[in-house]
Amino acid sequence: MKHFFMKFVFLALTISFGHASWAESLDNSNQGQMLGFVNQFISEAKQAESFRIYGEEKLLLKLIMREILLNKSLDIKNIQPQYEQLKSQLTYTKKKFSSMQEYVDFEKDSWPESGDVATDLKRIQDVGMTIVEPEFENDLDKEIFEKESKNKKDFLNKMGLSASLMFLKLGQSKQEASENVMAQIQESALKFNDLDKKLVDSFREMFSSDGDGFIKAAFPILLSEYLENSTPRMKLNMLSAMLDESFPYSKIDFIESIFSNSGPQFQKMVQLLARNKGIDEKWKSLFESFESNVRPVPYWQVEELLKKSTFPFEVLEFEKEPLGVGTIAQVHAGKVRMKDGRIEEVIFRFIKPGTSDRAQEELDIIKNACLTLDEHQDIKGKGFPKLAKIADNAFSMIIDDMKLRIATRNQLKAIKVYSRKDVVVPGIWLSLEEDPLFMIQTRAEGKKLSKYSLYVRKKVINRIVQFWLEEAMFGSGYFHADLHQGNFMVKLRKKFAGNERELKALLDYGMFGKLNKSDRTNLMGLGIALKAKNVKSITNIAWNLSNHEENEITKAELVKEIAKKFGDESASEKVSVEDLLKYFSEIKLELNQNVLQFLRGSVALSGQLSEVDNKNTFLSNAIRVALKHPVQVLKVLKLEDITPRDMFKVAWKELFKKPEPMISVQKSLSQCLGHY
Repeated sequence: MKHFFMKFVFLALTISFGHASWAESLDNSNQGQMLGFVNQFISEAKQAESFRIYGEEKLLLKLIMREILLNKSLDIKNIQPQYEQLKSQLTYTKKKFSSMQEYVDFEKDSWPESGDVATDLKRIQDVGMTIVEPEFENDLDKEIFEKESKNKKDFLNKMGLSASLMFLKLGQSKQEASENVMAQIQESALKFNDLDKKLVDSFREMFSSDGDGFIKAAFPILLSEYLENSTPRMKLNMLSAMLDESFPYSKIDFIESIFSNSGPQFQKMVQLLARNKGIDEKWKSLFESFESNVRPVPYWQVEELLKKSTFPFEVLEFEKEPLGVGTIAQVHAGKVRMKDGRIEEVIFRFIKPGTSDRAQEELDIIKNACLTLDEHQDIKGKGFPKLAKIADNAFSMIIDDMKLRIATRNQLKAIKVYSRKDVVVPGIWLSLEEDPLFMIQTRAEGKKLSKYSLYVRKKVINRIVQFWLEEAMFGSGYFHADLHQGNFMVKLRKKFAGNERELKALLDYGMFGKLNKSDRTNLMGLGIALKAKNVKSITNIAWNLSNHEENEITKAELVKEIAKKFGDESASEKVSVEDLLKYFSEIKLELNQNVLQFLRGSVALSGQLSEVDNKNTFLSNAIRVALKHPVQVLKVLKLEDITPRDMFKVAWKELFKKPEPMISVQKSLSQCLGHY
């Protein structure tokens, strides 16, 4: 990963700043020789001592990156006026700091850090920026700063990139020198893409010892395809973010930075990979970081949203630090005074600025990357899930998640159908703009389920599974399709007993669906047919649950496929409803949207259940719920080929079977992917 960044910096800086010996040799060298020099640059970078780039140097480097990546050349005449204009908005001052870390934090906070270089530069142009020359209260911090400054200078000088030459070239370049630099840049810009394509080898090397798993095969290709095909603006934003961090870089640092500064759909896809239970132990911390390592919206942008908003109550407090940052939205805690005088603790949620544009920008890139993956020789025909379809679904989820009015309407409906003595849904409001900027809800009490003991986790997840199934299958038909552990909170109440001892607050209703009566009957029948190994019934019910107009398989072809898949008596022994998601996708049977969402929701819950309980399964919970509603269950007998014997057989085997081991670290990624 690091290779890519260092190659880019080498091209952007060495050529831009006109290092004489290299500029002369470039004209007479071939690409192999250039790569040799790049390798030397990478080698030096790996061994570099710690340093950071601050102030004007960083601003100038970002201007140069923008010029090269957007225009595929570097025209000094273009950069100079831009730089001079921005420089007029800079304020220079000296400031004393109590520690080196305080200075680093101050300097970092002085930058707009929106995640978009163009937005950052406009912000600097509009409101200015302070460049600080630090002074330190103690000698140790002074020594650290001086040493890092020397490390930076040594590194740049060693590679012919000294800051003094940089400013000299930009400030006093002659016409002849400028033309020479332009010629060199044009030549190197053509070679840049070739360097870009070498990413896959670097990623393959990084994950080469991880067996034949999906991570080894898919992850390096996904990263490489995404970066190679990203627009110049996307590359600029991902790469320029590296200048905000400390040198030297490891490959892992670079992966994390790419993820943090990539688009929302790519982040969704990588988070999906991160939920794979089969990830090698040595990569677990990296992949776990993908769940939280998302760039936050800086507070100055939040303030701009607040200034545009009108609320149905008086806002008393709005915390600057975000309470949570996701791929699509960000949340902040606050307090409001209602019209009746009540003071409520609330959560403000808004869609991150630019999310829609960034999702559209990377849509084809993600789709093509997934199509490449699906047909890749290391992946095709090896039982891995099809990512192209998952990418489409992830994009649809992003678009749905941005519709605050729909999420609010869903949550208001959930308040009516989900409220129990032990289950609550927070109250919710929208800001009053025509296209609301904020969704506000009462703050949920409690903490994440993972913070509790195994006993509590087991009890709570079984309860959530049962009430979720009861409402979806035997109640109103409504269901939350994304109940992962980030979407509910649990509070222990010592004065209560039974299920009421743990208060569950269910959150985030962007994915919320409803099953009609026919779908409910067919889903019950499908579960029975699978466990009873009733091939004919599986075929008929699967067809009934599909969208006939969108199917790319005929009923006759489906009969043959199902017989081939489940005709062998032993083949269907361990097939569950969620396993069919991947299979139906492969044979191009398109389930109707509500059924598909319901199955995704069941996978999210069954996965959590299998992690904490080796006795109760999702299906055994479903049977317990069904036994409370015998009249509705008997409607399944109206389905062709479902018999009372099938029903009894399934119930007996599931309720009285031996406990199975809890989820293995080698659990198939296919089931995790089913969540999407």
